[in-house]
Amino acid sequence: MKNIKKFTWILIAVFALIAESSGIPAHGKTFSYRAKEGTRSVAVAGTFNKWSVTENKMSDSDGDGLWTIGIPIQAGKYEYKFVVNGIDWIPDPSNSIHTSDGMGGENSVIEITSAEATSQNNSNNNTSQQNQSTAVSSLSAATFNFRPSAGARSVTIAGSFNNWSSSANPLSDPDGDGVWSAEIRLAPGTYQYKFVVNGSDWVIDPANTKRVPDGLGGENSEIVI
Repeated sequence: MKNIKKFTWILIAVFALIAESSGIPAHGKTFSYRAKEGTRSVAVAGTFNKWSVTENKMSDSDGDGLWTIGIPIQAGKYEYKFVVNGIDWIPDPSNSIHTSDGMGGENSVIEITSAEATSQNNSNNNTSQQNQSTAVSSLSAATFNFRPSAGARSVTIAGSFNNWSSSANPLSDPDGDGVWSAEIRLAPGTYQYKFVVNGSDWVIDPANTKRVPDGLGGENSEIVI
């Protein structure tokens, strides 16, 4: 009998690992359990978290006795129980679908369909895309112009907006009029910068009168977006 029980738990763990690595979209599932007065802790353990009693701890923030938690779960069928005070394993009284736990008791069973998982995944993707769109729309185009001495081979701009990289934002002079330019999209804020000529000469912007100490005895140009 002990070997059968052990084999059952091994199968449960294997199925959990398969579900975890399947790449199927996740659905947000809310578990709720009304505990007795004086309950100190409630967790939900199941095949979706390898029967961990610590990974998905529930909370009763308003003290009404109803403990809840939301968990993203991939499409599939899962068994679970609530673990009260770390020792009492209890099937979900609000879920009538049970199956044998292989030890003389029962586990609750929940099934997440692919449609539910896909719907939740699409919702998450839409939210992410909206956040990215908002971030992009908040950027402003800043044009930097610099006329170096004759014979300049390269001009870049380095500043607090690109971690003072002397290669990330090169300027160009396509018409050969001696004015090198670059347009950079920046989020609102205050930035310091210098032009880097021929990879070695760091020069403040002569067209910008707003300057601050660079901490090395010189100055940086400053721009506010």
